[in-house]
Amino acid sequence: MLCSFILISFDSYSQDEISFLNGSINNCNSQLNFIQINDSTATYTNVYSDAKITTSKIYYSNKIKNRWCQGLEYLNTASNLSIANLSLSGNKGFNFFTKCNDGITNCDIYFTLEDKEFSLSQINSEAFSADYNTQPFFFTFNKKSFLYFVSDRKGGYGGLDIWFTIIDSLGNFSFPINAGPNINSSADEITPFYTSHSNTLYFSSSRDDIGLGGFDIYSSSGSTNRWTSAINLFYLNSEHSEMYFSLFNERYAFFSSDRITDSSFCCNNIYSFEFENDIVDEQILNKKISSSEFTPLQIYFDNNSPNARLFDVMKDTVPSYKKFYIDYFKNRESYYTDKNDSILDFFFDSSLKDGYTGLISILDNALLDLSKGLFVELTIQGYASPLASDNYNKKLSFLRIKSIINFINEYSDLGLAQYILDSSLIINELPLGESESFLNVSDDPEDVKKSILSMDAILSRKVTILKVESYR
Repeated sequence: MLCSFILISFDSYSQDEISFLNGSINNCNSQLNFIQINDSTATYTNVYSDAKITTSKIYYSNKIKNRWCQGLEYLNTASNLSIANLSLSGNKGFNFFTKCNDGITNCDIYFTLEDKEFSLSQINSEAFSADYNTQPFFFTFNKKSFLYFVSDRKGGYGGLDIWFTIIDSLGNFSFPINAGPNINSSADEITPFYTSHSNTLYFSSSRDDIGLGGFDIYSSSGSTNRWTSAINLFYLNSEHSEMYFSLFNERYAFFSSDRITDSSFCCNNIYSFEFENDIVDEQILNKKISSSEFTPLQIYFDNNSPNARLFDVMKDTVPSYKKFYIDYFKNRESYYTDKNDSILDFFFDSSLKDGYTGLISILDNALLDLSKGLFVELTIQGYASPLASDNYNKKLSFLRIKSIINFINEYSDLGLAQYILDSSLIINELPLGESESFLNVSDDPEDVKKSILSMDAILSRKVTILKVESYR
């Protein structure tokens, strides 16, 4: 059949909002997985169907004068099988794609490295009993490499689910992990696309509880398998199927849809959409959900605690703050040199205890937000009295911050440790030494009363949690 182009109309969208891709890529076949790589280059998959067989190939296209040219074959895998869903890894050297036999069934994920083709055996293993391992999407986040993909393997929530694997520095792939119930459902979830600019996963789902029909495009914020509840992007969807959402420069979006019913076109074609404002800008403006009511929080330490003279030994093994809190309270009588109500208050009624209980309250709230798929960011400053050298006090401040971080890692039976590991919980460390300590604290080691035991000296030995903020 000869392919022709027609004037496109949309059921509920104006052409100003969603546009039929300008140029000569769309035709009477199906076009999927359009990924714009730079200002003038994109890749996509073309699916051919006839009465006997359905097959697909990967193409690249150049843009000239705002029009995308008819594609040229991109990936030659020396195979007559269908190939689709190209995902490039840039300077990582991997090019991932799907290879299928029997038309577009029985699919597995492959990759090329140094012009050689390999089956991704860790994903395609027969042990997973999957007919489909498909639609790979590679990205890096916080210096880690991930591959999201779609599979009907055992252990999912039903139908096709979105899974991921972590790729280490040697190119080894971890055991596949399901993206979780906020992404997957008993229906089919397909075509993952992640952008680290806004920490958002886009995908399509055939769920019918809030869908408009067919596959709809959804989004969710988070990382790995910790996501907020998926949101239907109603402004892109129709009663037909929308899938293969992708972004370029966080402003220009593309997707495939079968919403055209004219006989000159078939199945899925590519559409473009321009957001009024950059998605990144919107995320920056709206990403802060809440700030902790407990900050700034002062957390206090005994004199020379931890011992910075043991810095090289302790920097990786410093105990958690709980030990220093208990030891400080036990040592309280050494500060009773004379009758001083403020020092008694510090140990029994406020300050020392408030710092410890306030830290627990912050962590309880952080754990709750993290469990909802939010990101949490803490900013911590360390202080020391001016009693020792600036270099010593910076080491001391560093160790004090580390003792707080170790307390956070151990808190709630290691419940927060995984969030630190996957960068959902971010801790900003600012060890300052004595430069910000109280100006009226003595730096004379012979004047113990003013340099160590005074209220001003007590209040200068601390860690301050300046900010705790939760983000989408």
